[in-house]
Amino acid sequence: MTTRKDIGMSLESFISTGRIDVYNSDALGDHVKNTVYIEDAAKWLIEKKYIELIKKERSNVQYRKKYRKKSYNAEHTKEENDHAIQSFGQRLTEDRMARYFFMHKLPYIGEVFDFQTPIKNQQNDPDAKTKIGKVDLMSDDGKRVFLLELKRSGDSRHSLLHAAIEACIYRSLIYKRKLLTDFSKKGRDVIPCVLIFEKNDEHGSNNIAGKQFRELSGAMNGSLPKLGEILNQFYDEFKLEIVILGHGIFDLLKENKTNNRPLPPLQRTPLKSSLRIPLIKIHL
Repeated sequence: MTTRKDIGMSLESFISTGRIDVYNSDALGDHVKNTVYIEDAAKWLIEKKYIELIKKERSNVQYRKKYRKKSYNAEHTKEENDHAIQSFGQRLTEDRMARYFFMHKLPYIGEVFDFQTPIKNQQNDPDAKTKIGKVDLMSDDGKRVFLLELKRSGDSRHSLLHAAIEACIYRSLIYKRKLLTDFSKKGRDVIPCVLIFEKNDEHGSNNIAGKQFRELSGAMNGSLPKLGEILNQFYDEFKLEIVILGHGIFDLLKENKTNNRPLPPLQRTPLKSSLRIPLIKIHL
């Protein structure tokens, strides 16, 4: 992807074949870093009524039942997770980062009770048109289960739009009744949510704003209006929310897991914005 002209062609090539996982397209792929392209992609998706394709996928209940026949609950344990963390090297992937959240109770989103939750019967499903990963994290506030799509602040590959689409697709493909039964969470609503960092905290404290938070700021201040518009559409249709982790929060989670240092009291604050989508910041 080198020009803005290629954006529509790339997205069209996916949608014309019935694929909804446009975050795997060249238009939103790993190497797209220019926010102008992200704004163009949002505009194209709005004009083509992309959200209707996800809704159509969601309406096929029988398909969702077949998508995951086995339990959603992989029965991750604290011991297994702690052992994995101790063996980590220096490089922090999203999978590794997610493990630091496991079994923590955070303001607003509640207790993180699972990570890398499988959605399909098998990851490399040869019959699946749509390439789907796993839910990074799931949490429970007592009334809602959040499907959390975590994005590394220093990862310039994945945009906020990329994360929002993933979260909404995952919510559409999951069979809610089975998910809640498998985790003994009956009666909860299931909410897709993007979890991003305010600052680039993953490799130590600094004051550089995280990539996805910069994009969110553009949607909030009007410099990326189409991104803001499609985020609002995702909220209206799928109840998508965005949670921002304040500066230093991830360092505290790492200290707790590696050195057993207790977390200090954390706060939650709704961000004021003209956007309809809820924006919640978790901070010291």
